[in-house]
Formats: sequence, C-alpha cells, structure tokens
Amino acid sequence: VKKEKMGKQEKERLAGDINLICQIVIDKHWLGAIKDSVLLSSIKLVTALMTEYSGLNCLETIEQVDKLKKSCFDVITSTSVKDNAELVNASFKFLAVLIRDRGDEVDWSPAQLKAIIGYTMSNVERSEGQSLTFGLVKALVDRQLVSPELYELIGKVRDLSITAHSSTTRQQCMAVFERFLNNYQLAEKRLYEHAQFYLDNLPYEQESGRLSAIDGLMTVVEVLKRKLADQDLDESFMELLVKQAILRVNNEPVQDLQSKAFDLLQFAVKQANQKTLDRVQMLAQKWISKAP
Repeated sequence: VKKEKMGKQEKERLAGDINLICQIVIDKHWLGAIKDSVLLSSIKLVTALMTEYSGLNCLETIEQVDKLKKSCFDVITSTSVKDNAELVNASFKFLAVLIRDRGDEVDWSPAQLKAIIGYTMSNVERSEGQSLTFGLVKALVDRQLVSPELYELIGKVRDLSITAHSSTTRQQCMAVFERFLNNYQLAEKRLYEHAQFYLDNLPYEQESGRLSAIDGLMTVVEVLKRKLADQDLDESFMELLVKQAILRVNNEPVQDLQSKAFDLLQFAVKQANQKTLDRVQMLAQKWISKAP
C-alpha cells in the first residue's frame, strides 16, 4: 500500500477494495470462525491505509472513521490479551495512528481515553512493543488531550526517565516528557515541581539516573525560562540549583558525569541573577573557611 510503489491504475484498483476492507472491520460479527485471522489482517491494512490514503473512500468521512474506531474498541474490550495479544495490539496501533493523524476530527469519550491510557500504563515499562506504546503516548501528547489518567501516565513516564533499567526506555521517556512540557500550558508551580523532582534525583544511585536527572532538570528550567520571558526564575530555587550543581561537580565519581555536572553548573550560573550568585558565593566562602 505504499504510495511510491503504486501507479495510478494500481491506486484506482485498490480504491475499490478499501470499502470492503473497512467493512470487514466494522461488520466483524459475520466472519464466524475465521474472524480473528481475517480481522487482524484487515485492521493492519486499514491502519496502513489511514496513513497512506487518508482521503480515499471509506476513510474520507469522519462518520466512517468513527465506526472503525468504535469497532477497534469493541475488539479491545471483548478480546483477552492472553488469548490474542496480536489482535489487541493491532487495534491499539490503529487508534494510535487515528489519534496522530486525525485526532482533531474524532471525539474521544472519557472511557475510550481511559482504555488507551490504561494500555500504555501497563506496557510502558515492557521492552517489547515499545514502538507502539510510546507512539500512543506521543500521539496523546501531540493532540494535547486532557484527562486525570493522562497526567498520571506522564508522571510515570517522568519517573521512568530516571529509574528505567533500559537506556532506550529512559530516552523514550525523556523525549515524551519534553514533548509534554512543550505542548501543554503548565502552571509555573507545576513546572517548578517537575524541576524539583529532577533536582532531588541528582544524587541518584545509578549513574544512568543521575545523567537523566541532569538532562531533565536543564530541560524543565529552559521551559520555565521561556514561560517567564523577561522575569527572573525563583531565587530560592535557583540558589538551590546552583548549590546542588556545585556539590554534584565535587562529589561525582564518574568522570563523564562530572563533566555533565559542570555543564549543569555553567547552565545554572547563566540562568541565575546576580543576587542569587552573590548569596551562593557568600555561602561558599563560609564552607571554605570552615574546611579543615
């Protein structure tokens, strides 16, 4: 179904089959014993068509797309993951593509959002299927969909950016969290809470977590700086940031991370106002005077 591999005649012939493929997904009840295998293939093909031919035939009306969405939710709620994980995952992949490509056109009920977020919550730490899981999260964040469950999911993603054992998972989580920070209009207080989370994790036991804490902290502070425009960042927070960065440079046992900590210190000094730096300097002088 790749566009670049098909000529005009092939596209026209395929267009005549799209309605049938969509109808298999919508009217799945008549498939009988062969339901699962045919339905799985049909959902996979419709998902590809959503991307490649989103303006053709059964995909051109939002009513028809909404029927496809409902049918995939029916599959999810009526199929055991244990018995047919591939069919459930294919249905979620369709929903991920739908949210990504046509999310603004489709209405999502609280129950539907809850089901999608519940799926991602239960799979975000699993190494298998991460492309689908994080694709769903990115699609939700890009569409700026809002629900209590979504904020709970983002909180888990933020935590995993520090604690996940897999470097791929940590990187994916950090990318999603940065996307969230940039796409959502978060209150200043909430941004400081996120910054404090990463600040608290600067001395994390695992070096991979300490590295993520530095990256996450710099990312949140940059978002805060953009949000506040010409205003100074909170002085008490910046004082703590500069002090913690100094401690991290001094105490970090891993050379590469010490270099990253020094980058953080330079970054913090650049963001802080002179009053904050003067206070930190006075405190540093007291530390030095008390040193043996």
